[in-house]
Amino acid sequence: MDINVLIWIIVAIVVVIAAVLITTSAMRMRSRALVEADRQRAAELRSQAQAADIDADEHEAQATRAQADAQQARVEADRLARESEERQAEAQRVRATSEEQRQKADTIDPDVAARPRGAHRLTSDPDGTPPDSAGPDSAGPDSAGLHSDGPDGTHPDGTRPDVPGPADPVRRDPDVPPGTLH
Repeated sequence: MDINVLIWIIVAIVVVIAAVLITTSAMRMRSRALVEADRQRAAELRSQAQAADIDADEHEAQATRAQADAQQARVEADRLARESEERQAEAQRVRATSEEQRQKADTIDPDVAARPRGAHRLTSDPDGTPPDSAGPDSAGPDSAGLHSDGPDGTHPDGTRPDVPGPADPVRRDPDVPPGTLH
């Protein structure tokens, strides 16, 4: 064999070995780059999972706070309902006591005649005569010429006997506002 052929065979073997080494090295570098990329991607996923865990913890804490707030609101509503019931019971008790006192006053008061509830009226006029009585003489004041009523029932001084004046001692029903006639 010729030395030239032998040199060409050795060169070819060296070139093939170099090509195999270069290819293997390139594949290892590529493999290392892929592994490193996978590591980075895994680290990112772990970081995102940790952030999601923190968010989940925050949401759970908010839900727990909302639940506690709702429970507090229920407790407050129950307390207010009890307080309202107590105040209503107290108001009914005071109203009953007031009504008892009013009835007792009505039974003691000589000016209050037997009448239905709320129909307060005097049993006598301010001068002490019964409301339907004309006074000492049966003819009344008109016959004596003391005054004459106009066609609408007004006295000569402009007052009307059916409208109480500010000084008239009229008993008022406490359930009727002042200024209302009954």
